[in-house]
Amino acid sequence: MLKIKSYWPGLYTRPLLLIFFAFIIITLQSCNSESNPESKIKSFANTKKIKILITDNNDSFLTLRKIDYDIDSNSLYGIYSGMNRNMNYFFYKISLQPQSSLELYGEKGQGPDKFKYPADCVRVFNSFVMVASGNSIKIFDKEGNFIKNIDNLPFNIEDFNFDNGKLILLRKIWSPSLIKENEPYFVEYDISNNKKTKSIPFKTIYNGFKKNNIDLIKLKKPTWLNGRVINSHTAVLFIVTNSFNRNGFLILDVEKNKTIFCKAKQCFKNSVFILPGIFPSSCNKNCFFVVEQQLGQAFLKGAKGRNLTEEVLKRNKPPLICIHRMDIDGKEINSYLFDWYQKGMVNIMFLDLIETKPEQFAIFATINLKNEKKHTLYRKKALLLWNARAFRKQN
Repeated sequence: MLKIKSYWPGLYTRPLLLIFFAFIIITLQSCNSESNPESKIKSFANTKKIKILITDNNDSFLTLRKIDYDIDSNSLYGIYSGMNRNMNYFFYKISLQPQSSLELYGEKGQGPDKFKYPADCVRVFNSFVMVASGNSIKIFDKEGNFIKNIDNLPFNIEDFNFDNGKLILLRKIWSPSLIKENEPYFVEYDISNNKKTKSIPFKTIYNGFKKNNIDLIKLKKPTWLNGRVINSHTAVLFIVTNSFNRNGFLILDVEKNKTIFCKAKQCFKNSVFILPGIFPSSCNKNCFFVVEQQLGQAFLKGAKGRNLTEEVLKRNKPPLICIHRMDIDGKEINSYLFDWYQKGMVNIMFLDLIETKPEQFAIFATINLKNEKKHTLYRKKALLLWNARAFRKQN
């Protein structure tokens, strides 16, 4: 009988220990894989109108939000928004050409170059990448090297912009009932003097919704409120309630000190405007986008996942999706029918979107792929690069 020589006597007679150490090695390899997601992106489809990128083994790295586009390096920067909370202390860079790659930067910790709180938003300005985390903004170069930290800002930041040495800050609202009417919501902050130069109280937002019969304080049903800074003097808030007829967009014009409540016109029946609601453009600071997605009958009837899977597999036509371009006065400029269907791909759900170049979009989404042999669906997170120029529909 052949005996395995070991530095630990008797190890070859203890199979449970062998299994334990094998589990530890596999776990460490998995952790290392999560910390180094580079070079995992591959192409699922690549045509003139659409390119779909997925990852080899850990698709959670394409679950990004609050994305921004850098035209100089042809790269996307964003924040992880998946279920793994340990990955929220980083920001990501996806290089789109010549070969797609994924990198992450940052580190959880207490130092000035580390993230004490999860990252909330990324913005690219000239040669810098600015990342909001709690009530501070960290500045990096485009390769992730730390430069400086801006601390002690007036509140935790939902979104921001940077213009002529001034930060345009939008407050994170966990719940409308937890913020007082006189507390600041929109702030212009001079970083050279470390002081506020302009402030808009939450009362302005509250009154803007109340004029349209939406009382943020008294709403008992679940309410979701998300804000984005469109340019240096305009912010847009998207509200979702259980009463779908009241969902809409509140545009805050800081220069005119007024609000405008509007809704995008739906193109087809059985559809909703999806979260997070407001999607920016990197090439036009005077517009934003909302996305309308058609729901299947399983969604409308409240069916569970099994029924939904069966419906998707039997569906002959893909669900309709429309991207609406809105100006900062609340008027719809045009819309695009999103032509995404590819062989083997049967469903899609948007996560985030940005216009990188005129009528060209980068879209993060969950896609359902069909396994013909097993007659089942499996999900992947994907990045879709879509040329919309041929699908524009003028109003």
